[in-house]
Amino acid sequence: MRKHAIVEADLCVCPRQPQRVLRVDFAEFYPKPILQNADIVQREGNTVVYSFKRQNISASKLINLLSSEYRISDLSVQDQPIEDTIREIYEKQLLYNHPYGKKNTSS
Repeated sequence: MRKHAIVEADLCVCPRQPQRVLRVDFAEFYPKPILQNADIVQREGNTVVYSFKRQNISASKLINLLSSEYRISDLSVQDQPIEDTIREIYEKQLLYNHPYGKKNTSS
């Protein structure tokens, strides 16, 4: 009888929507550079970092919306850092060691 071993077949990862990060250096300061379908996660001077779900909107669409409303000096798009993904898995308890996504509460 296995008590502490976790086998690959026992793992259930609940579906999640991968986050992407859009870092924008604006050419000037904008007090509220709000974007629909994206959340501001960091701001420092003219630099704003947005987080968005790729299933809701594409990076190219966000960039198009931004450039039509604001003057941009530079930007970059990245996948969510692995540390944030791991933190999300643990905080939201997305990884269980019991089939069908049910939490195993026995010790």
